[in-house]
Amino acid sequence: MLFMDGTFLKSRYKGQLLAATTKDGNQGLLPVAFAVVDAESEDNWRWFFENLREIVGDARQLMFISDRNNRLKSALPKIFPIAYHAYCLHYWKMNLRDKVRGHKSFKDRMMFLFRECAYAPTKHKFEKKLSELLAEGKEQVQFFLNDCPF
Repeated sequence: MLFMDGTFLKSRYKGQLLAATTKDGNQGLLPVAFAVVDAESEDNWRWFFENLREIVGDARQLMFISDRNNRLKSALPKIFPIAYHAYCLHYWKMNLRDKVRGHKSFKDRMMFLFRECAYAPTKHKFEKKLSELLAEGKEQVQFFLNDCPF
C-alpha cells in the first residue's frame, strides 16, 4: 500500500514535491520515493511512477491511495495497469466539510456519518449508514455523492 501526494514548495525553491510513502511494521510512515518537479502535471506524475516502478517493481499487487488529483489518476494506470487505486478518507471528509453549508455541528455530523459509511463492515450496514447520511444531509450530500465513485 502506497500513499501518494503532491504539495507546493513555498520557499525560494518553487515547485512541487511528489511523494510515495507507506507504513512500516510499527505503523510509522516510511518514505519510499520523492521528487521535486516544476508542476504537478501528468507528465511529471508519469515520470515519477516510472521511477517508482524501478524501486518497487510490478510483480506484486499494489494499492495506491491518493487524493483525487486528475493528473495522478491519469498517469497511474499507464505505469501500473493492474494496481488498485483508492482515495484517502481524510481527503473525502475534508472535501465534504468544505462542500456542505451549515453550522460546524452539522458539518461534523456529516463527516461522522460519511466515516461510518466508509467503515461499515457489511453491505447492509453500509446501505443503512448511507440512508442516514442522505436523510440528514439532503440535497447537499446527494450533490457531493454524485461526484464520488462507488
